[in-house]
Amino acid sequence: MCRDPPRHPARADPEVDASGIARALGAESAVIRSLDDLSALHHWIDAGAQGTFAAD
Repeated sequence: MCRDPPRHPARADPEVDASGIARALGAESAVIRSLDDLSALHHWIDAGAQGTFAAD
């Protein structure tokens, strides 16, 4: 039986803040984890949807 090797805590894959990167580049953005988080996109659309919106 082939098993995956145990993961070392110091080597855990870090979560990348793609939303933060998008904001740093001038986009509006939000981290979407639930349907309620889509309100940020709704507000951006209501404000005229200027530029870029990144949903992470």
